[in-house]
Amino acid sequence: SGWSAVGQYESQVAAFEERYAHVKASLPATNPYHGDAAAIAAGKEVFDQICAACHRPDGKGLVGPSLVDPYWKYGADDAAQFESVANGRPAGMPPWGTQLGTEKIWQALAYAETLPRESEPGVGAPKPGDAGGPAAAAAAPGAGGS
Repeated sequence: SGWSAVGQYESQVAAFEERYAHVKASLPATNPYHGDAAAIAAGKEVFDQICAACHRPDGKGLVGPSLVDPYWKYGADDAAQFESVANGRPAGMPPWGTQLGTEKIWQALAYAETLPRESEPGVGAPKPGDAGGPAAAAAAPGAGGS
């Protein structure tokens, strides 16, 4: 039949990218709160209240993927991270843009980038040898990425 999980995944990602290309084009490209202590403190509050339930307080992942490993399924740059939080992702990540707004999303992301990094793939990362696995993954912030 030609069907495969990888093929279905790639098809779903492509459909998502096409459907939301106009949204992606309008998103801010850079986090204005990199290194801003007050914004990072505010972001910790948002992270603890909203993000930690799925990603754990240390960012290592629970039902949501690790935010501290070198694997980023949808990209590690600021714009990709913002898009993930604001608009959600297929199969699990709900959209938080309406509830949090731009400022709180950027603050939570600024806080998340201060979490200690892991060098090994964590929760949600493909295993070595899987299509799109760690060898093909985007570098995480703090690990050579943005």
